[in-house]
Amino acid sequence: MIGDLFFNIIYWFANGLIGLFPVSAGFPPEAHAAVQYIGGYFGMFDPLIPLSTLLTCITLIFTVEIGIYGFRTLKWVISHLPFIGGRG
Repeated sequence: MIGDLFFNIIYWFANGLIGLFPVSAGFPPEAHAAVQYIGGYFGMFDPLIPLSTLLTCITLIFTVEIGIYGFRTLKWVISHLPFIGGRG
């Protein structure tokens, strides 16, 4: 019973915060038509440049770059702790 009250308070709080966001109907139909139109042109290049492989490579590169950035950020944060890095 007390647990239900606790969870209801959390639900009401989260629902109130989410209710502050604007309501959207999504992208307009013109945007979907434009993406389909451009996709038709990209489809012509698929025999020359396999787009699925290209997207996989780009995803891999972004993942590695984010990992490197995260490692450098963590290293920078740790270097500012006086009992670990000594420069704090």
